[in-house]
Amino acid sequence: MTSEILSIGEKIKRSRIYKGLTLKEICEEKISVSKMSCIENNKVDAEEWILEYISEKLELDINYLKHDVKKQLIDNIEVFRSCKETNNYYDEYFDDIEYNLEYAEKYAYYELCCEIMHLFFSAHIFKRNFDELRKLIPRYYDFCKRAHNELYQLKYYVDVGVYLSLNGEQRQAISYYNSVRTRLKELDVEDKLDLIRTTYNEGSAYMMLSEYEKASEICEELKSMIKYCENKKIEGAIYNLCSLLALHLENYDEFEAYKNKVFKLYKNDYEKYASCLHNFGEVLIRNKKIDLGENCIRESLKIFPRENKEKLCIFLIANLEALIENKMLGLAKEVSNELLTYAINLDSSKFIESAYYYKAILLQLEGDYAASETYMNLSLDALLKCGYKDKIYKRYLQMGNMYHKLGEVSESIKFLNLAMQLEKKI
Repeated sequence: MTSEILSIGEKIKRSRIYKGLTLKEICEEKISVSKMSCIENNKVDAEEWILEYISEKLELDINYLKHDVKKQLIDNIEVFRSCKETNNYYDEYFDDIEYNLEYAEKYAYYELCCEIMHLFFSAHIFKRNFDELRKLIPRYYDFCKRAHNELYQLKYYVDVGVYLSLNGEQRQAISYYNSVRTRLKELDVEDKLDLIRTTYNEGSAYMMLSEYEKASEICEELKSMIKYCENKKIEGAIYNLCSLLALHLENYDEFEAYKNKVFKLYKNDYEKYASCLHNFGEVLIRNKKIDLGENCIRESLKIFPRENKEKLCIFLIANLEALIENKMLGLAKEVSNELLTYAINLDSSKFIESAYYYKAILLQLEGDYAASETYMNLSLDALLKCGYKDKIYKRYLQMGNMYHKLGEVSESIKFLNLAMQLEKKI
């Protein structure tokens, strides 16, 4: 949790009042009362000698007094950035972000606004808060325009690309990534991290579209940029993408070579290691290497860290989706039970909704629509508390279809009508 932000003037005023002193008493004959009043009200900046005098008069640490709003914002941004690097967000994170953003905007530090918005956006991306993301996009864009710094605008376009990609709009995402990538090359920015990130995202989008020739071109470009990587996570991500491409192309010798590099880089990062195993398992199953794929997924579930329950639930959901898609219902049932346990312990409506939903889907796949109805209704109750309109709309359609198969025509019509009414509001 970040601390309260105070301007130099606010620090002086708060300390003066706490000590029961008047402006005249702290000014003596050294500073005019009117000037000190202006300093306290942030109308003028205090000279160095005034700060030194006041720090002695009010017994304030000089470094604390000099630590102005901008410096405090920069310190807090580092706290937010450390949360993003680990995807480990504390309870008050979003409130703190909003609080800091208000101060950055108030003082017209628009570049800092862009930094904060990027971190704000990234946290909502991680948590899949799509309604919040939609609200943030115009505000984010406005700050980038005010900052008059093209690099922040380019970062904004990449963030929007990630949002589009998560919504299944890969073509639009690629358009954003490609434009940014082209411009970053033209600018020849010394720090290549944004170029690597954008190139990686574009390659991932092509992979999702099964356009492997394009993905191959991107992977070759990424490999040429490994020399600019400053940490193992980024290098590991590049080799992971190359591994997945080799798997999709069923080039198993190449896959083994890349996989070994990935595991060497991620050997001490069990979360990344597990995520890679999960991804490999998915593709192996699609390639009809069922036993190998299932072993990868089982191993990934075994080694994924259990400390951060929110990240664990997100990982379990990703596994459930893959297992259900590939009709691996036995393992899917095990995972759905584990997900429900953690979701209830977290008291998270979002994860409880997902757990009930996947239990309902598994029962439907077994043909037990009567038992599925109970879980689907429990899931819908949770979804109505925490869900997004487009997700609720799709759920109404599923409910209508479920009741149709149960032969309950009136219930089926009710949910289809609800879907039609909600569709008009989306």
